[in-house]
Amino acid sequence: MRDRFAFSISILVVVALTAIIGMIGVFGAAGGSDFQEQLSGNGFIFQAVSVTDGDRIKEITTAKVSFGGKLGFGKDNEPAGNWHVKFFDVGNNELDGSQFRSAKIISLRFDDACGKSAHFSALGKLDNELGWNLLVDASAADPVSGHEANIRVRLSHPVYGEVYDSASEFTSVDYCIGQTLVDSGNLNFR
Repeated sequence: MRDRFAFSISILVVVALTAIIGMIGVFGAAGGSDFQEQLSGNGFIFQAVSVTDGDRIKEITTAKVSFGGKLGFGKDNEPAGNWHVKFFDVGNNELDGSQFRSAKIISLRFDDACGKSAHFSALGKLDNELGWNLLVDASAADPVSGHEANIRVRLSHPVYGEVYDSASEFTSVDYCIGQTLVDSGNLNFR
C-alpha cells in the first residue's frame, strides 16, 4: 500500500513539474517578462460627431477601436509578444465586431519620432482567418513635451490588400501625422 502511495505521489510530482516547466516556456516567451525593451498597454480610440437633437447637442460615436498587448525584444534579440485589436465600429462595415490577434511579431522598431515610439508589424488572425497583417505606430505620453499617447492601426491581407487604416477616420494629432490620441487607456515603454 505504501509503495502505491509513494508511486502515486512521485507521478503527481513529475506531472506538476512538467506543467510548471511548460508554463515557464510558454509564458516566458509569449508573455515577454524577459523583454529587453518593451511596449505594453491597452486602450480605446473613439471618433465622435456632435448632432442636434431638438434643443440639445449630443455626441454620436462614428468609430471605435480597442487595442492592447505586450511586445519587445526577447533574449534572442528577436521581436516577440502579442497584440490584439478589436474593430467595434469602423468605416469598413465588414470589419465591425472583428478581432485581430497576433500569432507572430514580424518586425519591431523603437525610436523617438513622436516621443517614445514603437513601430511594428504582426502576422495573425482576423477572427478565425489566418494570414492578416497588422501595422501599428504607437507613441507614449510625454510629460516634457505635453504630448499624449497616440496610435495608428493598419490592417491588410495579401489577397484583399489594405482593408483598414485608422488615419482615414480618426483625427490625427499635429505632432504625429496619421496617429490619433488614445482616448482611454495608456501605452507604456520600458
